Amino acid sequence: MLFCYFYIAFITDGSMVTKHKAYLTIIIVITCFFVFNINSLGGESTSPIDKISLSNYYDTITERHIFWINLLFGILIGIVIIGFFGIKKHIENKKYIERLQKSVKETEEAKRALKYSEGKYFSLIRTLNEGFIFTDTNNKISFLNKKACEILGSDSEDIINKSIYKFLLTPEDVRIYNEKQELRKNGASCQFELQIKRSDSEPIWVNISESPILDDNNKWSGSVAIIVDITERKNYDQGMRELTANLNQKVKQLNCLYDISDLTSIPGITFEEIFLKSLDIIPFGLKYTHDACVEIIFEDQVFRSTNFKETKWSYTVPIKVQKKKLGHIRVLYIEEKPFIHKDPFHFNEKILIKNIAEKLGQVIESKNMENALKESKCILALAHKVARVGDWEWNLNSNKKIFSDSFFEILEMPIEKRYFFDEEMFFKMLLPEERKHVKNIFKKISRHDFSILKFEAGFMPFDGNIKYISFTGEVFRDENQKPLRVIFITKDISEEIIAKKENQVKKTIIDKNDK
Repeated sequence: MLFCYFYIAFITDGSMVTKHKAYLTIIIVITCFFVFNINSLGGESTSPIDKISLSNYYDTITERHIFWINLLFGILIGIVIIGFFGIKKHIENKKYIERLQKSVKETEEAKRALKYSEGKYFSLIRTLNEGFIFTDTNNKISFLNKKACEILGSDSEDIINKSIYKFLLTPEDVRIYNEKQELRKNGASCQFELQIKRSDSEPIWVNISESPILDDNNKWSGSVAIIVDITERKNYDQGMRELTANLNQKVKQLNCLYDISDLTSIPGITFEEIFLKSLDIIPFGLKYTHDACVEIIFEDQVFRSTNFKETKWSYTVPIKVQKKKLGHIRVLYIEEKPFIHKDPFHFNEKILIKNIAEKLGQVIESKNMENALKESKCILALAHKVARVGDWEWNLNSNKKIFSDSFFEILEMPIEKRYFFDEEMFFKMLLPEERKHVKNIFKKISRHDFSILKFEAGFMPFDGNIKYISFTGEVFRDENQKPLRVIFITKDISEEIIAKKENQVKKTIIDKNDK
């Protein structure tokens, strides 16, 4: 019975106190039973171990006692085994309880750390300098921080559970947002720029960096977005683009003016060629180059671009030469352009067309003067040739002497000899008796002694006929009255000298005859 009691108490997870009582009761009963049975064997001694040896003891007991002794030892062995496993289970339960207590403690510490981390996380989100927004699968805002409220221009109570589409400004912004949402549904992050409307002010530009939120099944369950107000940067970029565009336009206009000015440097260019080239140059100074055409009317001549077309979008500027209107420039846009004030031409474009008209007037005036100068030079050269007058220049700083063609004409010098003519050849061609006198004059002039600037000298040209030439010089000075150069006007006086000599000979003969 006691054994059954102990077994039931141990197997049915009774308390450890009950188990210990069962162990103690069994041990006491078995000990009493063991002592009682030993005393009943017939010996006087109360302790069989002290009086007889173990071998004698077994010889004297009956078979009945052997059964009970075997039973006793079996029970003792069972008690030892049961006690061993009981103690082992007790130790395991104790360790389990300690691990459980440690796990509970760690769980509580993790919860406290998680709560602290969540507090810091939400504190960080609330104090971010960027807007922070959570949206669900229906694009409704489920959370946003203070900065996001400032960007959207409303309180969080007015924004929570509102659709993000409410804040998008244009259909183009909606299209862009939908395109990016398809990427987020596939698990991809994206970044883009939109215009949003605010309830308290004008629309603003924002940069949105958005990432998907995935559930345990790796499916899209919403989005988290960081929003930054980039209106100031956009305005700055727009200003820079406008400044760059204006600068590029001014560069185009300057290049256009330079190209018009360069037309005068083309040798032998005619008025007709200047106007035809101007038709191609002027459109490149305008904003809409490929949609522009030009008409130039000068006196009775009309010049038009190959793509010329009469339209109502035109601007006309007169061409004046010496304040007299001789024609006009008319610039037209073939297609309609955005109006600036009253017409599509920008103020700078109008200034450009006026400057081109003035430049063409100057070019025409310059060409007229050039033609007049050429005509004057021809007349002067003809006069020099008829009057047998020439000139040459002496640069006092470089000591270089430049002889004109009219001077070579007087000496009847061949063209191939003129390229190698210098001061040394000048003195070689002088008559021997004239060289010393002319050299002295040149030395005085080189020392800035201009006492003799008029003299005569005889030359022996290549054809062998003596030429007598008169030299008359004039000194040119700078603003400080420093001599710069001397220009000599030469004249062929051979006929006069020869006639004078002939008259002297005739006079001598007459005087001799009179005597």
